[in-house]
Amino acid sequence: MNAASRDRVLFVLALLVGATAWFGVSLFDARREAWDSPLFWSYALPAAYGACLVLGYFGSRQAWRWPALILGTLFACAAVSAGGGLSLWPLTLALLGLMAAVGLLPTYVGVGLRRLADARRARRAAADARLRAFVSETPPPPPA
Repeated sequence: MNAASRDRVLFVLALLVGATAWFGVSLFDARREAWDSPLFWSYALPAAYGACLVLGYFGSRQAWRWPALILGTLFACAAVSAGGGLSLWPLTLALLGLMAAVGLLPTYVGVGLRRLADARRARRAAADARLRAFVSETPPPPPA
């Protein structure tokens, strides 16, 4: 799977995480708005940030978009479930923007972990190549 198709899969996953976080809490706690429930703050939002970490690890570029997608989906779900009462949408947008800014932290931790893993794989490949070169250059031992 190349980077572009992997990013498309991660894009859909980010949208699903955002929608599931909002509607899952709304349905489970029977509240119209998910953030009125303590379940949103104790389970759904940390799960969304955990998804940001995973998306940052597996995404190939532009890591800032993962929290923007997840929390943008939360905003879209809030607008859909509001039922026409969007008088507080600027405040909602500001709050979700702040939460997306906080979501950058686990996303870039995921990017850092991926870079560490890539560097480790590269060092391992270079060491294996040096070992193969050394073994192929070593003359056979003299007959006894």
